[in-house]
Amino acid sequence: MKKQTLKRQELVAMNRVLTDLGSMPGNIKFTYAIARTKSYIKDEVEAVQEATTMPESFQEYDKKRVDLCSKMADKDDDGNPIMNPSGNTFQIIKKADEFAEALEELREECKEALDDHKKWVEDLETLLNDEVDVKIHKVGIDFLPETLTANQLEVIMAMVDDGEEEEEKPKKKKKKAVEEDDDD
Repeated sequence: MKKQTLKRQELVAMNRVLTDLGSMPGNIKFTYAIARTKSYIKDEVEAVQEATTMPESFQEYDKKRVDLCSKMADKDDDGNPIMNPSGNTFQIIKKADEFAEALEELREECKEALDDHKKWVEDLETLLNDEVDVKIHKVGIDFLPETLTANQLEVIMAMVDDGEEEEEKPKKKKKKAVEEDDDD
């Protein structure tokens, strides 16, 4: 079985799709290809999963930041923080200047944590974009489930044997035998 070169982020996406497809009934050859490929890419996927744990120092900073946001947020009639329409940020209008100043102080206090986070993001991006050689179990296109979406197919394309590789190989030229005249 020939190894293929893929980015780790492609392997993570492939693992996610294969996990979803693995819970569906299907052709035994496709099911086998899913199981084999997942076993081949397991170590790379686990390495990425381990690397996605945010630095503890940044987690502590983020908790302080959220607490500050909650404290400085505009409050409703019951004294609860008002959330922006998106629902994922606090509305801070009345104390905006005070909040900006307090947030800047927190950032200065937690500069090392923010630096750790920046390095973590850079390292994670590098890890995800690194190309690795991995075995991928190929399966014939005829064995793919009919319910496979175009998005799913795009992610697992490295597994699909559609016969094109055979066609793309250059044909070997036959060597002609050269006869030498010894009559000179």
